[in-house]
Amino acid sequence: MSNKIIIDVRTKEEFAQGNIKGSINIPLQQIEFEIDKIKTMGEPIHLCCASGNRSGIAT
Repeated sequence: MSNKIIIDVRTKEEFAQGNIKGSINIPLQQIEFEIDKIKTMGEPIHLCCASGNRSGIAT
């Protein structure tokens, strides 16, 4: 079993249309409000989105 954490920063609607199995949806607009939760998740944490733009901003 992998210990990687994948956070998908797309919208809830985009996430519902398809996502990486086991990924967690935290839309980009909510990242700043979830930062304490994210810090407790451990590492490594990988961020993803449709093109790389939003995940780059979230990083």
